[in-house]
Amino acid sequence: METYTWNVVLIISKLGFYSGLIAIAGHLMHHNKILSEVKQYSPDTYSDYLKVTFTLLLLASIFNVFGFFASVGVITGEGLSVLVDTQMIEIVWGTTIGTVTLLRFIGLLLALTFIYLIMRVKRSNEHHHQRLRLIMLGGASGLLVYSVLMTGHISVLGNIEQLLLALHVAIMSWWFSALWPLKLACNKCNSVILIPMMEKFGQQASYLVSILLIIGMILSILLLGSIVELIKTPYGQFLLLKISIVIAIMIIAAINKLSLVPRLNTDSGRKHLSFSLNIEIILAISILLITASLTTIVGPSGQLNN
Repeated sequence: METYTWNVVLIISKLGFYSGLIAIAGHLMHHNKILSEVKQYSPDTYSDYLKVTFTLLLLASIFNVFGFFASVGVITGEGLSVLVDTQMIEIVWGTTIGTVTLLRFIGLLLALTFIYLIMRVKRSNEHHHQRLRLIMLGGASGLLVYSVLMTGHISVLGNIEQLLLALHVAIMSWWFSALWPLKLACNKCNSVILIPMMEKFGQQASYLVSILLIIGMILSILLLGSIVELIKTPYGQFLLLKISIVIAIMIIAAINKLSLVPRLNTDSGRKHLSFSLNIEIILAISILLITASLTTIVGPSGQLNN
């Protein structure tokens, strides 16, 4: 029972981490093209966005600590007594788990500091902000992505596979982190700005998400050893579900690009696109939930990790 409970805590902590990573990517990758336009048309909306981002990063930091203690609990098979088991905590802290926890703490702290500074500074100096953004959020993203490479099932494979995973995580972060800013832009920006913005994003996404899907398939086959294992094992079936949801989002995005974006100069077009983006966000969250479960409960060989 204790192991099951700790696994649930681990899944929640990983969801918190993914949310933090995506929140960082949103500011790092989409500020100049999307968020700056939202800020221009609706400063209050941008301010609210910063507050939510800060909250997500703070929660990710808290979940990072919970995740460490949950890992100790899974290893020992004990209940809440692990919280005061200093000997076991010290042992686990000296492993990769401790290193990953520390890297994520530093990365999230960097991002929290940057967002706090942006929220507190009243006088806007965009050039100065841009340099800080690249240094602090770029450093934070690097630490968080590197921590992903140290954990999970890909960590036992070679450098090429880990490079593919890093690219996979980077594209995923770029894609998912754009959805909410695009929704805000859809609600606040005028059609003269919004239509070219959506068209450019659609063009970029058509290439990058295809690459994301291809890399995902390659990594799945490398982990499982064959395409047959995708169907026969629980791990492969989870991966197929994840891939299916990605394809579903791609189909929705294609409909947006071909049908809804050309109609953004009408209120109905904006409402339909905003609703469509809501669906994409929900599907994206489901993908993150599956990913967190895959790296916690089910192993590539098909058996439960715990």
